[in-house]
Amino acid sequence: MPTLSHAAATIAAFALVVISPLSAQAAPTPTPTPTPTPGASTSRVAEPSSAPGAEGTVVPGATPSSNVDEPSPSATGSADLESGGSTTATPDATPESVSPTPTVERREQHPIAQRWRVLGGERGWLGKPTMGIACGIRGGGCFQSFEHGGIYWSQATGAKFVRGEIRQGWGRLGWETGRLGYPTSDEDCGIRGGCFQRFQGGIMYWSPSTGAHATWGAIGAGYGRLGWETGKLGFPRSREFCGLPNGGCVQRFQGGHVYWTPAIGAHATWGRIDGRFGRLGWERSFLGYPTGPEFCGLRDGGCGQRFQGGMMYWSPGSGAHPMRGKLLDAYGRQGYERGPLRYPTSGEYRVGGDVQQNYQGGQRHFDFGTGKVSDPNAQPRHVEHCEASNYWQGQMTASGERFDLSAMTAAHKTLPFNTKVRVTNKANGKSVVVRINDRGPYIGGRCIDLSRGSFSQIASPSAGVAQVKVEVL
Repeated sequence: MPTLSHAAATIAAFALVVISPLSAQAAPTPTPTPTPTPGASTSRVAEPSSAPGAEGTVVPGATPSSNVDEPSPSATGSADLESGGSTTATPDATPESVSPTPTVERREQHPIAQRWRVLGGERGWLGKPTMGIACGIRGGGCFQSFEHGGIYWSQATGAKFVRGEIRQGWGRLGWETGRLGYPTSDEDCGIRGGCFQRFQGGIMYWSPSTGAHATWGAIGAGYGRLGWETGKLGFPRSREFCGLPNGGCVQRFQGGHVYWTPAIGAHATWGRIDGRFGRLGWERSFLGYPTGPEFCGLRDGGCGQRFQGGMMYWSPGSGAHPMRGKLLDAYGRQGYERGPLRYPTSGEYRVGGDVQQNYQGGQRHFDFGTGKVSDPNAQPRHVEHCEASNYWQGQMTASGERFDLSAMTAAHKTLPFNTKVRVTNKANGKSVVVRINDRGPYIGGRCIDLSRGSFSQIASPSAGVAQVKVEVL
């Protein structure tokens, strides 16, 4: 809460005058997630996160941290604040400059004065008052500034002190008029590596490496289910950011991110899966938002996570790779990671006009023309050894399609239309997969006529012909 200027505060404290209202200069509050915050609860016991569709304990894709998904709750009352405060308290805040609409007065029996005396009075760590007790702020509350912090009081919350970087962070969010409201606890530095303080609208965390950041709403609740600062996510390292696609929000933590949308709720990403998600473009990629938690305990120590647009798998032997669409559907029909393909070892990539993906147990090819998924390495049903030519003349093909010289297509005298064949140049070993959509060639010794685009994948079009092996897939 900003304080009165030093000169005005001194006059007010000793003359007992009424200070006229001053305009607030608090920073705008970021758009919150519109769900209740866990900060008002007196218990901080973490709930285990669910893992739909998987067995075993959730562990991060690649973090060196514990593989336990139900971490112990944070300490909630071990700091010796009544006797002078923890030696690991957040650093002192810089003085604030503007007060809301207070009336400054002396009240020896006011709860703020009583709380100050319990904390040691002038000899305590708060030090001497720098102003009188100022009332008339939000909800009929009062506050008083001291050399090393402040005490805030409201009828609903009682008198609580704030100090250091947690006080500064609270101020940036609008003090008691902002999203967090009044403090409902004193600062607690009895947690691992930092401090926290509860407010009516959330919790403010601080650590030396992250600074002070608040959590609230559905993202705060999701963070709590994963064990607060003792879980995989660690301390928050940014405020909540909203305005993402589909009304989404995100908050960064030491170990990952928590995403939220109105339709999906809050879900976290971390480890190698989080890293790969980021390289794809986060929520703006084809994967969209996470729709569930990371689930582990899979084959060979692997993990997976579901997203709006597909899935991400990780294992120690394969790394993290996304899957989607028809390739994911076919993978699922074969048993996902439990099937013969095991884990993906690449994302999908282009092969001619189609896409393909590699797995520990093989490859799968998706044909956009037929909408079918096939094994490009499957034993061919038909093999020919002959001469291949290429053609480029614009014409209507025998299948009724308009000829496209750049398409991966070919003419064959007898194979059914839309048959997929692999054509391999015997001289250099280069291969191309093409679709039969025309008839020909009708020259002795030749069995296939490739479009200019497909021929150029295995030989120079200027060569005209090449000795090839043709395999029906």
